[in-house]
Amino acid sequence: MKKIEFWKMSGSGNDFVVIDNRRRLIRQDYGSWAKRLCHRQFGIGADGLLLLEKDSKTDFRMIYFNADGSRADMCGNGARCMAYFAHAQHVVPELFRFQTDAYTVGAKIEGHHVRVSLADARDFKPRVKVKVGAKVYQPAFLNTGVPHAVLFVRNAEKVLVSGLGRS
Repeated sequence: MKKIEFWKMSGSGNDFVVIDNRRRLIRQDYGSWAKRLCHRQFGIGADGLLLLEKDSKTDFRMIYFNADGSRADMCGNGARCMAYFAHAQHVVPELFRFQTDAYTVGAKIEGHHVRVSLADARDFKPRVKVKVGAKVYQPAFLNTGVPHAVLFVRNAEKVLVSGLGRS
């Protein structure tokens, strides 16, 4: 059985399995790997899988897969974790750039602090209709590299955010 070294990292409440894949330890079907590794009961448990890979134009490429096995273009919290990981693995100096499927990210490491330069949000729509069961909501929409729906509520403590968000 092949051993693959990984880090388990957390960034602003999201957690990730992070692997240096420059030597192609994982070669195919990244989605299946993400589902197995990120499973909370039978795997390591995480919101997503981050892979550090070679890139010809920047210092490296970040590949991101959600826990359900779907590929996402970008993850801001994941980008911060990946930047720290790459620096800790001596892949990059304190100031560097890396590629995601969405855009190039600039990063700076200062001790244990990580700063990433993300692209401006785009495609803003102040209201879109979203039907969840029998109820219709009108969240704002914007794309930060991945699509986001933002629903403003009067009392967030009374909203089952994880259930509504997932729906």
